Amino acid sequence: MSPALLDGLFWVSVVCCAIAQLFILRAVVRTLPPRSASADAPNVPMPHRAQEIAWAILPAFLLAGAFYGAWRLMHPVFTQ
Repeated sequence: MSPALLDGLFWVSVVCCAIAQLFILRAVVRTLPPRSASADAPNVPMPHRAQEIAWAILPAFLLAGAFYGAWRLMHPVFTQ
């Protein structure tokens, strides 16, 4: 495969994964109930908003690290 085609596929996958992560974060933020909803079921523990958002953002950082590693493998820097 040509390097230009590989670079194009790489950036298409980066954009697709970024859009998917944005939709995941949007779903997490929209589906968390407000704190006042805990009166409905007192025995059910309420999720912590910051913790849920952090668990949605963590895979995005790991994915960014994987993309960075893949980019470095695709474009090695030779130092002498």
